[in-house]
Amino acid sequence: MVGLRPVVAGCILLVLCGACTPRYTPPPSPTTKTVATTRAVLQPIEARFGIYLARVDVHTTITPDGVLRSVRIENKSYGPHDMPGQERVEVRAGRLSDAQVADVAAIFKGWQTLSAKYGAVPDDAMITIRFGEKTVSGGYTGLPPEVRAVEQKLRELGRSMPLTGP
Repeated sequence: MVGLRPVVAGCILLVLCGACTPRYTPPPSPTTKTVATTRAVLQPIEARFGIYLARVDVHTTITPDGVLRSVRIENKSYGPHDMPGQERVEVRAGRLSDAQVADVAAIFKGWQTLSAKYGAVPDDAMITIRFGEKTVSGGYTGLPPEVRAVEQKLRELGRSMPLTGP
């Protein structure tokens, strides 16, 4: 029979050794979570909108990283022998938000399936839009609704940017 003394000594030894070993405590949970964000990828965009008789020309560009620049010229002169006048130039520029970049990328869905040229009527507004390598152009009335919607969205974004100068 085993005496009580060795059993008690063994229990005390186990308790003491257990107290000496470091205990694992899980690291505290972070208070902020890191969320991976994905930004829509754009191709270079260039859009021109012009009305010859109204002497209006709007040129908008968007870089792949979302920098927009819009130049609007009113009372545009078409050469040295054209009616003299004071051109009014308005330049707006800024960076698109991630949501705006996603919106722009979405409106170009199916762009590659469009024809390159569309018809126009006399005195029609002329529109040319390049998205990556694909250019679509024509008169406002001859363009499909999706191209007119892209042009309208790009002009709205241009107007939303701050003025940067003439």
